[in-house]
Amino acid sequence: MTDASDGLEDFTGDERSAQVLRNSLRVLAQQAAGTTLGDEVQDVLAGRRHIRELANNEEFAQLTTDGMHAFEENWAQLSPAEREQQLREGEAYLAGDE
Repeated sequence: MTDASDGLEDFTGDERSAQVLRNSLRVLAQQAAGTTLGDEVQDVLAGRRHIRELANNEEFAQLTTDGMHAFEENWAQLSPAEREQQLREGEAYLAGDE
């Protein structure tokens, strides 16, 4: 199945964001290989399952919650100048200018 048929571009709203999400899901699928979560992520990447269905997986929900908490903690420790730099770098990355 092609990347376009996995529904991630519809979910994210643009091709670059879909590719970033797709790459992250591929890493997660490798890390969780052989588990229910890994199988479900593979199904998303293959277009057999919508990404929204991952919200029903407790392990995925915990991973995303933990990740957001870590992000919040790290973000809070940055200076305003560092935050601005991170925003610029993120925007450039999403624009494909990295």
